Amino acid sequence: SYPKIFNDKTVGEEARKLFADAQDMLEVLVRELQGSAVFGVFPARSADDDDVIVTGDDGTERRCYMLRQQVKSGKEDVYVSTADFISPHRDDHMGMFACSVFGSVAMATKHEEQDDVYSGLMVKSLADRLVEAMAEHLHLHIRTDIWGYDSAEHLSADEMHSVKYQGTRPAPGYPSLPDHRLKDTMWDLLDVKQSIGCKLTDSYAMEPPPSVCGLYIAHPDSFYFNLGPTGRDQVKGVLLPCFSYLSRDDVMFSNVLLIPAHPSGCTLRQQTGGHTASGGGSARDCPGV
Repeated sequence: SYPKIFNDKTVGEEARKLFADAQDMLEVLVRELQGSAVFGVFPARSADDDDVIVTGDDGTERRCYMLRQQVKSGKEDVYVSTADFISPHRDDHMGMFACSVFGSVAMATKHEEQDDVYSGLMVKSLADRLVEAMAEHLHLHIRTDIWGYDSAEHLSADEMHSVKYQGTRPAPGYPSLPDHRLKDTMWDLLDVKQSIGCKLTDSYAMEPPPSVCGLYIAHPDSFYFNLGPTGRDQVKGVLLPCFSYLSRDDVMFSNVLLIPAHPSGCTLRQQTGGHTASGGGSARDCPGV
């Protein structure tokens, strides 16, 4: 582990060289790359056992499907959902964010075109670390200033990395939130594409690649967990209505809801929406969900 690896008899010398090269490249990236972020804290309430209803700036309510564990994860008879950390009353809130680092793709491609694969990989790796650092820094300000639900927080960097702060920052695709379609709601509420230029692909990957998004949960007892296997009723009720071309036997029941590549399988309709900063947007919404 770092920094002990520097003294390793086998790989210590190469580790020190790699670290030095990364420091040099980092100085270049800080000058050349651009980071952007958008966030919002919205009125929210839990509903129907494992959903969260979020109210956008335009007053329109949007439903976030959180899903609930179907297999007991510990000694106690507890089956957790992210919705458990949002009050069923209208006076609670939930935050959302997205952030991206722009310019790394072109920089890495330039290195690779010059047959410098090493530098290209270095750019990509460091850009990923920079956007994660941006997400961590933004979350700090959300907790202590912008939302301010823990304004007295004073943690070291190591304590923050160990998640000693109040609340969590789960992201679509995390073990607790395996359904990436939650990003549609986030992109609508925050107007992410218009605000910072980060786009979603048809399979819900983010472009540019060094991008991070997630939720802000403020509850002091919130924690990260693994949803585990999904039940057939969950898949039929949440996933399957979006894909009418699938038979009941075609669906894979697992802890990851895989979205098949079938462009005509789900009709997309436009919904007018709002966000926290600069106007309306549109959301892709699957009928029947």
